Amino acid sequence: MRRILAVLVMLATLPSGSFATELLSGFVGAWVGEGTVRPSGFDAPQKIRCKVEGKRTSPLQISFAGRCATTSGAGALGLLIATNKSGKNYAAKVLLSPSDAEVDFSGKNVGRTITLTQREPIRNRGRLLTSVITLTLENDGMIGFINQVTDIEKNQQQQALEVIFRRLP
Repeated sequence: MRRILAVLVMLATLPSGSFATELLSGFVGAWVGEGTVRPSGFDAPQKIRCKVEGKRTSPLQISFAGRCATTSGAGALGLLIATNKSGKNYAAKVLLSPSDAEVDFSGKNVGRTITLTQREPIRNRGRLLTSVITLTLENDGMIGFINQVTDIEKNQQQQALEVIFRRLP
């Protein structure tokens, strides 16, 4: 569950080009989200609620910190995400609590959708997992997030997370 919770804050990635740096300031602030999570990627689904705060750390970088909670527990989360000057390539570093392990992602965008792929698989509850995250900036100011997890050894896929975020007033 920690890996999936930590990845949630990746919602602040930006679309391509100069529009990416222009929108960066729009993602600074407080966000809340609700949805469904499968804590290890393959467990029974649970409701999840998150609250994250986005802070601009440079013109091409933003950091997020917050907490998520399910019926089985809560956890801290952290993310640093950056884009290059073209706004087409992304790198993300997710901090997993409580172990302080870091997971790296990289990706690209098409329109208002960012797809991020985990660079190296990690072992979680005996499974060797990798993730593909799809983030969509909706026209109504909401952010949609889907995390597709693959168990590499069993060749099984599962939608591990779906959350809609909205900005707090």
